[in-house]
Amino acid sequence: MGLRWAILHSIVLLICLVRESTQQVRINIFTISVKPNTAGDTASYYCEVDNFNTSLPPPISFTFFAISRKTFNESEFSRLVLIEPPKDSSVPKLTTLFPPSKRWTASLETADLNSSSLSVKLTIKDFQCEDVGLYRCLIAVHNETDLYQTNGSNFTATASVTIDLSLEPYNGTEEFSSTNQAGTNVTLTCNVTGPPNTKIVWKSKQMSSDGTGFQENHVVFNPETFETQLTNTSGCAVKTYSSILHKTLRKEDNGTIYYCWATDAQGKEIDLKHFITWIQSNGASVLDTKQSLAVVLFVCIFNSFSPK
Repeated sequence: MGLRWAILHSIVLLICLVRESTQQVRINIFTISVKPNTAGDTASYYCEVDNFNTSLPPPISFTFFAISRKTFNESEFSRLVLIEPPKDSSVPKLTTLFPPSKRWTASLETADLNSSSLSVKLTIKDFQCEDVGLYRCLIAVHNETDLYQTNGSNFTATASVTIDLSLEPYNGTEEFSSTNQAGTNVTLTCNVTGPPNTKIVWKSKQMSSDGTGFQENHVVFNPETFETQLTNTSGCAVKTYSSILHKTLRKEDNGTIYYCWATDAQGKEIDLKHFITWIQSNGASVLDTKQSLAVVLFVCIFNSFSPK
């Protein structure tokens, strides 16, 4: 973890990495990147530039300072944040050019034109696969005749996991609960969309014999899992996995919870969905059992089976 964050919080000092002029003037550009791990994380990109104003011949003054990005499906960089010289005040003008739907923020951290220092921070909340790309800083001087820019920082992310769990034949009024007769052949299908090497693990817990709780030991099933071809249409590598569990319901399966877990390649649990099977009865015992187990089910699902 320490090494990971040491890499993600890397500080880069770049001095005139790219110059599109023949002037021999030193301009320093510093960048700090806090990169996302998984889609939905918060990332940030910090740029600082100094020594852009000088009285040495020829004099230099900045035209604009910007953070730009080129995503996986773009051929050119587009600006996300733009800072321009002040007109009616001493504070440079900051303009955000990213879509309003994005929950991002941009802030002018320092703006000391007398000492030739500017810095800006872009905070990317809820980083998505579509935001994967190369981010860089750019400063233009002399009415954009001279450009200084960094090579850029590559922001990547791992696709988040989504799970869809269903049972056939379905007979119920609740999304993840079905009441069927004993002897019925049912099929539980779990579809998972996530990064490469995602695994599907099936587990179940049976109601205790007295009908007031669940047995401590859970059963693990290992049916065959099918996966689709790797796709990269959104900036993240994504696969779809499908696993099917066939069961013949017994009277003892009343109140059994089936869990479809999505795990990573090392077996670490990422997310889950559950389905409860009830066995149809001539009396009202099944309905009574459902009501008496409402609190127990809540605790079992959200505490005992919460991801580690």
